[in-house]
Amino acid sequence: MKLRFKCPKCPALIETDWRPGDDDDLSCPTCSATIRLDISDALRERNVVDRCPVCSGEELYYRKNFPQGLGALIIVVAGVASFYFLAQRNMLLAWAFPLGALLIDGALYFVVRFATCCYRCKSAMVGVERLESHKGFDLATSEKYAARIENG
Repeated sequence: MKLRFKCPKCPALIETDWRPGDDDDLSCPTCSATIRLDISDALRERNVVDRCPVCSGEELYYRKNFPQGLGALIIVVAGVASFYFLAQRNMLLAWAFPLGALLIDGALYFVVRFATCCYRCKSAMVGVERLESHKGFDLATSEKYAARIENG
């Protein structure tokens, strides 16, 4: 499993490959804090995430493991290029850029893997089996955890 999470002691982003049999203690490369992973039996034995190994949170969701900023950049570039060629009265290229972005998006959908993510600590786990109880992102659940952070 590839595990990506924010260090609880500093703002560092930690990425690691964890396999059954690996040590459950990690060290932050920035602040050297020891982070103990809470690996469940389901994850250790069946590669199924039933709770977050970083914070033990049980509310998880899944999403495509693709940077949202890059996806937005592709759309913006296609839109700007389309408007430019529309102003130049080149209809072929004005339509080619948004259709190209659509084809890139469709191809990426089939290539990019899913990640299971934690609402509480925002950690992401790639290469694990997904439970049927894990649904797509839910804004209400996310807001519940954001409110807890704001209120301490």
